[in-house]
Amino acid sequence: MAKKFGTHSVAAVTVALIVMGCGTATRVSGTAPSQEQLDATHALAAKVTEAIAGDAAGREAVAFRDWRNLNQPTTDCMDEAGFGWEPTFVPMWQGYESPGVVSEWLAPLQLRLASKDLVSSVAAARAEALPAQDHDVAYERALDTCSKRSLEDAELPGTVAGTALGEVEHQQLADELSAGYTRLLDDVESQLGPIRQYGECMANRGFQVGGGSAGGFSALYINLTSAAPDVGDIPSPGEQSTAVWDKFLDYESRALDADEACRSKEYLEGMALLAPRLEEFVETHQSDIHTLQADWRAIVKEANAAGLSTYVH
Repeated sequence: MAKKFGTHSVAAVTVALIVMGCGTATRVSGTAPSQEQLDATHALAAKVTEAIAGDAAGREAVAFRDWRNLNQPTTDCMDEAGFGWEPTFVPMWQGYESPGVVSEWLAPLQLRLASKDLVSSVAAARAEALPAQDHDVAYERALDTCSKRSLEDAELPGTVAGTALGEVEHQQLADELSAGYTRLLDDVESQLGPIRQYGECMANRGFQVGGGSAGGFSALYINLTSAAPDVGDIPSPGEQSTAVWDKFLDYESRALDADEACRSKEYLEGMALLAPRLEEFVETHQSDIHTLQADWRAIVKEANAAGLSTYVH
């Protein structure tokens, strides 16, 4: 059976960063921001989100660090058994760029996040599908024993493998910054009207993106990634496109056109409201942001020294 991307395999990381929960409140009005102003606000939001969760280099580095820590016990065990075992790290964050503000009303219009994430996931999916190398029985038994032992050890308190993944040195600071940023977006979105009207508007244009209090940009993203073709029909960067992939890109384009028609008014109103408050937020938390940026630089330096640079060019 051909492998497809499920909602969880592709959407989990991105949707986790999309702020949920839009209430009902007084609508705001005013002059719509220019594209230059929109870009500046998104860039400022990217500064905050990258301090919290890392830029492309930081995310790749922390993924490599966690991958290495999880696999090291098995590697050491296989060495003790007299066998060499070298798992392969598959980069996932090459070419990643923060889209800036990503929330139900305020995600950038015409944001091709779904297709970009799908293409980025192809390399990992294909690497997982590579046939395993043939080894003798003794090697296979040793690997099975070492793998089981590593899993058992990972459950013991204080072990490296049992440490929370993805954390930076000042994780509590990152959590607090994330909570404050989320509250800011929630407050702005609460002034833009109930998100259900977006879902109704999209449904009238032929796209089902949730219902009730759900149905914003995150629901659109899930709709698009759920409609993804088989992995074999998604070209890697530089490969020739396929008819099936072209059909999906056309579907994404039509969905994004509908999204713009259903969300542009609230998007522009919300971005105008958010801009001065986000500037104040960044100024207030400048020291925290600098501390977290330093954390990420240290992680990248450590990962490169540990071998990440052999996988990422």
